[in-house]
Formats: sequence, structure tokens, C-alpha cells
Amino acid sequence: MHILKRRDWFPIVATDLFCGLLCAVIVFDAVSPKAEYSSRYPAAMTLTYSRIKGLACGPPYSVVLSFEDADGHPQSSFDATSNVASKADQCVETLYFRDLPGDGSLTNPRVLIVEYPAPTAGPTNVYVETPSGVRLSFSCLKATSYCEVRK
Repeated sequence: MHILKRRDWFPIVATDLFCGLLCAVIVFDAVSPKAEYSSRYPAAMTLTYSRIKGLACGPPYSVVLSFEDADGHPQSSFDATSNVASKADQCVETLYFRDLPGDGSLTNPRVLIVEYPAPTAGPTNVYVETPSGVRLSFSCLKATSYCEVRK
């Protein structure tokens, strides 16, 4: 009969430990929660509207964009970081959203004119350029602060 020495047992024990560790890793990976793939990304939109003589672009005068994102959650320009600039007779407001889902398309877009001295003082034409490159045109009514999408 052949007597096994200590060096003969080492490969067997090492193989058993390796297989046990590999099984533990596979089991822990199978039962651990998986992170969902996020299709949310930062996006920028441009809001362009006519500048009213004697009034500055931006605060305290404001044009607000409101819409539903691809997940159906309401979003507005209040949720975004903005940068306002004036170009000739237009105000150009760039809105930076931290995380918009989907392709950047807008559902149920609305524009509201707020904080203007009188309803007749607000801009009448507002344009929005979406992250997907679509340019939406809004027509604002003089009597109200609500703007509707032009068809």
C-alpha cells in the first residue's frame, strides 16, 4: 500500500479551496441586486423669445418651459440650471437638465410667461430647441400668460 505524504495532499486541498471560493462568488453574484441600466443623461435645451424694449432678459422676468419627459414625469425650467443671454432683439436661455430619460423628446410641452409687468408686455413668439434637434414654435396670447404650440 502506498502511503501519501503531506506534499501529495496539497494540490487536493488547494483545488477544493479554489472550487469552494468560486462557488461562493457565483452564488453571491446570483443573489446580489443588480443595478438597472440608466438611460438618463444630461441634456441642454435652448429657449428663444423676443426681447421687450426696456426689460432685461432673465430674472426677474421669466419664460418657463414645462413638459413631461419620456418616463412621464413632469419637468420644468425651474428644475434646470440656466444661462440667459441677449442677442439683438432676442433673449436666448440655455437650460441644462441633469438627467432626462429617453431621446430628449418632449411630451405635452407648455410655455408660461411669468413675472412680466403686464400680460401685454410679455413676448409673443417663443421657440424651444430640444436635445433631439426638434425646434418647437409657440404662439403666446396677449391676454394670458399661456403659450400654445403652433401646428
